Amino acid sequence: MRMAIFVIVAAAMILGGALMSGRISPATAKEPKILEFDTMVGLPQAFTGTQNPIRGINGGGRPWASSSAKGELKASGKLEMIVQGLVFAAGPNQGCYTVPNFRAIV
Repeated sequence: MRMAIFVIVAAAMILGGALMSGRISPATAKEPKILEFDTMVGLPQAFTGTQNPIRGINGGGRPWASSSAKGELKASGKLEMIVQGLVFAAGPNQGCYTVPNFRAIV
């Protein structure tokens, strides 16, 4: 009798695990962090456009600044950032941000 109950419970656990395994995505798994930051420097005029590329990457078209930023880089290469107060630091739109999105690289 004990053996039968053990077999039924074991079978239920294996079946339940098999059914649930398709519902847990890799994105929800805990990924190790490589880097975590809570500050970010804006882009000064000297690094805008093609003037002074960093590692072969040109800067944005205009200088910008932010009031706060934080983020983390995961071992998978995923970069997550939260930026507040992102504005142009010079030019005709100084103090405003007229671009709907931006990209970040490591």
